[in-house]
Amino acid sequence: MPNLPVQSWQNGGSKNKGSACDATRMGIYPSIITIQMLDVVNPSGRGNINKKAVLYLNKYANCFKMTNHREIAHFLSQIAAESRFHAVAEHADYTLEQARGAWLKRTHQYLYDTDWVNRVCSKTRDKINKITHKKEKVRVCDGRLLLNKVYANVNGNKGGEDGYTYRGRGLIQVTGRKIYQAVTNAYKKRFGNVDFVKDPDLLSDDNHYDYATASAFLYWRDVQHAQSVASAENSTVSDVTKQVNNGCNGYRERVKAFKRIAEYLNLEIPNERQTFCWTHTKE
Repeated sequence: MPNLPVQSWQNGGSKNKGSACDATRMGIYPSIITIQMLDVVNPSGRGNINKKAVLYLNKYANCFKMTNHREIAHFLSQIAAESRFHAVAEHADYTLEQARGAWLKRTHQYLYDTDWVNRVCSKTRDKINKITHKKEKVRVCDGRLLLNKVYANVNGNKGGEDGYTYRGRGLIQVTGRKIYQAVTNAYKKRFGNVDFVKDPDLLSDDNHYDYATASAFLYWRDVQHAQSVASAENSTVSDVTKQVNNGCNGYRERVKAFKRIAEYLNLEIPNERQTFCWTHTKE
């Protein structure tokens, strides 16, 4: 495979191919993940974020020895659905309709409680109806109050501001205090002393894109151990999404992204076992 150009995170040392796990030495990493793969799985990033992402993805793909094409296809398609390869935090600009679509009614009944809705989603904004093309009012939720509520007891959050503070961040949108701590522990073990619990914004700062990328690999491999599911010949998007997202948010988008890159890589596409995901998305 062709070598990548020397990257901005590599300082000093020789120009020989080096260890991808050593972020302080200059090295040229084999191109495991190509720009063509990213352009297929994330077409909206073509000519823009994909060019940046491919460099960092190859750094860690080499480090984690991620060479199985089925795993790569699942990994990239999950990220495409989660962040489109941007170092971002989960947005907090939810309409009431979007919030109800994102979280299950049976576990988040308050989204249908009039008093709660009037308190948290009191503002409105104009929206053009896609069918009638008429302007209508939609309820807009206070993002901080909403996320502090829906994530109050998720993944080790302790209430208070934890839900908003530890909302989804990074390329794969790690969520919850427990997961931030697990990613921190994995990073310290592999790379160095960084604390994402104390400084969660490191995962959503474009100036620290390296951390946003590392968190995706660490979450995938060291926290969720998704590689065994994702690399199996009969692995479906539903299987992998449940492993990564603990649900099936954005299931349709994940399926479309996976099919695009699977076809590009000439991978067999198993029939989706949709029961779980359709139950989630339709409720």
